[in-house]
Amino acid sequence: MKLEQVLEDVEKFKLVCKEEGLKGSSFLGCLLFELCLRAKGIEAVCVVGYLIVNNTHWVLHTWNEYELDDGKKRKIDVSTHPHINFEFTKNYLLYLRGNQIPMMKNNKELKDDHDHICDVNNKYITKGPIFALEWTKARTQPEVLESWRRIIDRVKTMETFESIENYIIF
Repeated sequence: MKLEQVLEDVEKFKLVCKEEGLKGSSFLGCLLFELCLRAKGIEAVCVVGYLIVNNTHWVLHTWNEYELDDGKKRKIDVSTHPHINFEFTKNYLLYLRGNQIPMMKNNKELKDDHDHICDVNNKYITKGPIFALEWTKARTQPEVLESWRRIIDRVKTMETFESIENYIIF
């Protein structure tokens, strides 16, 4: 598979996600992207970490790393967060591994989001992407799952995502 095709398909995927109302970082999207690449024999992983933007904003974030036939490891972000762009010159990525102490103790919503991402990451690390996908899907609101169903219907014809239906069964 060619790099240009992966990049083109990811941009279309992100556009479809935006059109379906999904905004922000999505572990579910990262898991689906990883599994679709693995189905093509491409080594890929989900990464959870902190994206530090312009030395001022720390954002808990998920992205993917993958390696095509040329042997180069690449980072790609399938999220639709409006403020995240790997092209910024002052971004730093800190990987999140294992249990972490939430940094947002005073904000329940941020703490809950942080804890959820940490929980998914722990499942991913200990039990693998399929388990993490099912675990995440079971905890996703029905209206969000309906959006994912529509997204899958729209992206399954793209070369990168042609196996996406194999991983989400509604």
